[in-house]
Amino acid sequence: MKFTLIPENEKLSHPLMEEYRNTHDGEDFIDLDTGRDLIILHEGFDIIAGISYNFTWLTEDIENIDITELKVNENFRRQGYGTEIMKYIFKMAKNQKKPVTLVCRSDNPIGQNFFAKLHFKKIKNGELCVSYDDIARYY
Repeated sequence: MKFTLIPENEKLSHPLMEEYRNTHDGEDFIDLDTGRDLIILHEGFDIIAGISYNFTWLTEDIENIDITELKVNENFRRQGYGTEIMKYIFKMAKNQKKPVTLVCRSDNPIGQNFFAKLHFKKIKNGELCVSYDDIARYY
């Protein structure tokens, strides 16, 4: 398995994304409009999981990595690949000294449970807004 970073300007033309579209009736694996960059976990051209993210500002002094979408291929769910791609994001965040944030809607209990296991914390009622700033525990 390999992680591949796909920058914003290559999302449509990257061979991994083109191959997926060619073998899935023109569909994209992940919504290409939600995040700036993508990280794809794959074995050859078989995409296992993907994550899209942006760099945003929590305050005028703190830039964060904001996850906009996490998707695991249906054939690979419940095998630890979502956790693996999140660990990759945590490592990137630690190296860049940035917190990781995301929003998981209240009507997504599977997502809420998944992110709670990764030590994200609720910071808002209603839709679950979570923040993870203790990334050191994974290393």
